[in-house]
Amino acid sequence: MGEKGGDEIVCNESFPSLWLSADRDDSRYIEITGYLAYVSGWAYLFPSRDFYYYSAGHGGIRLHVEPEQEEALKKIVERGRPVTLVGLYQPAPKRGGARPMGALDVAGDKFWNPTLPNEVPDVPEPAR
Repeated sequence: MGEKGGDEIVCNESFPSLWLSADRDDSRYIEITGYLAYVSGWAYLFPSRDFYYYSAGHGGIRLHVEPEQEEALKKIVERGRPVTLVGLYQPAPKRGGARPMGALDVAGDKFWNPTLPNEVPDVPEPAR
């Protein structure tokens, strides 16, 4: 289920698997896809756009990105499409209600818009 990346194993996770593993309190490297939004100035990842709207922006995964990656992340938010991220996931000690379910320290520039079924892939931006 994991993928060897450098010295760390990166596991493909989903929101349901993170919810079911609520009793785990260990940090781990994950790859996860969801809907990205800013709540009170902080970037959060939610399972879907509907979950974000109907939960009033509560219960997502709080994202920590390097300052030089902040602009690229904001561009992804503007597109309003799903985003895939890779990073170190740390579950929150207490969950539920308005609390985030955990935090994800995004690894450098390891985030992108996945290509959806029947969709033409995005052309990468030229290197500067």
